[in-house]
Amino acid sequence: MYTKHLNPKKNKQRVVDEDGFVRRVAALCTHKSKKTKLLLITSKSSHAKWIIPGGGINLNETAEDAVLREAYEEAGVICDNATYLGVVEVISRN
Repeated sequence: MYTKHLNPKKNKQRVVDEDGFVRRVAALCTHKSKKTKLLLITSKSSHAKWIIPGGGINLNETAEDAVLREAYEEAGVICDNATYLGVVEVISRN
């Protein structure tokens, strides 16, 4: 069961799981031309780090919609579709 959570930083309601962890998505965006290309962005904490765009899921938003929104918000990319790949649980930021 998922519940709402108020993100004080952005004043948006986010989806959290039964343990209180904010549900997040990551946008693994690829482009196929002669070679497959993967979209990466620089990290806010360090411009020397490259990361996959992603973020929290807004209340009343599907994970697929959140992926498309995050790709646009963070990289300015409009994606055609989203495919669900799975869930990853992060135990520690270290």
